[in-house]
Amino acid sequence: MILAGDIGGTKAVIGLFEPHLEQLACVRKATYRSADHPGLGSIIDDFLRGESVRGACVGIAGPVIDNRCKTPNLSWEVNGNEVARAHGLPWLVLENDLVANADGIPVLLPEDFTVINEADAVEGAPQAMISPGTGLGMTIIPRTNVRSRPLPSEGGHQTFAPRTARERRLAAHLEGIFGHVSAERVVSGRGLSNIFRFIVDVEGVEPRPEVAHEVETGDGGRAIGQAGIAGTCPAATATLDLFLEACGAVAGNLALVSLARGGVFLGGGIAPKLLPRMVDGTFMRGFTGKGRFTDLLSRIPVKVIENPLTALLGAARRGHLISRKD
Repeated sequence: MILAGDIGGTKAVIGLFEPHLEQLACVRKATYRSADHPGLGSIIDDFLRGESVRGACVGIAGPVIDNRCKTPNLSWEVNGNEVARAHGLPWLVLENDLVANADGIPVLLPEDFTVINEADAVEGAPQAMISPGTGLGMTIIPRTNVRSRPLPSEGGHQTFAPRTARERRLAAHLEGIFGHVSAERVVSGRGLSNIFRFIVDVEGVEPRPEVAHEVETGDGGRAIGQAGIAGTCPAATATLDLFLEACGAVAGNLALVSLARGGVFLGGGIAPKLLPRMVDGTFMRGFTGKGRFTDLLSRIPVKVIENPLTALLGAARRGHLISRKD
């Protein structure tokens, strides 16, 4: 069996997979709260409890260099080789979580997607993926006549590029708090809370008290999303307007960089929860608003991935391929 994992800043999903009829079947899986554990090894020990595997592949939210990762949204430093030795695994390969996510796309079914922009994908053209969640991940998926690997990146930490006077005011507000304002400071779960505070503190929009309380003490992104979709909190609604257009603009930039005429996929935990707003045109207004390249971007298919196990499936696929080479 292959051990596979998807480690994010908020939660970690881990599972055992074995080949079955040309596919990989999940034998069992479990979900952990990442911050409850000091590192990856603790989760592996709890999940395996001495069970033997052929090897492990783990997608992790952060840059992977020489099979090591220092996670930006967790206080973890993970060395895949050391974890394997310490926990009795033949090998453990780390890969960027967006690479794992992209590796899972080929095994998804049509019902695992919601189409945001209906267009014909150009066969053989590059694809791209952007995933707003706890942080913001990006990957480019080259397409060639042979199987190619998605490209790892830390594109979520590129400098946020404001397009309007309002976004410039937002960027200036965040610069006063964080110094450098990355795209992740705006387009992520934490970004939702950052925008909400700007809407309330700088623009003076009145929030519902319970939403403001959640932003300061609990799951701000969830509270903002629910209230914004329901239209019960003017500050939350304004937050979603700004968030979705900024998210679309960042995704459109990625589409231009990669010339992703094969399609753009939205992964992560936020887009599926905001589907009623994702399809109302606000996201696509930001996505296509690129002047002379508006027409090109309007002809790129855009889909939201709704299967929350995509990265786990991708890590399992990668682990299985590695095991066949052993």
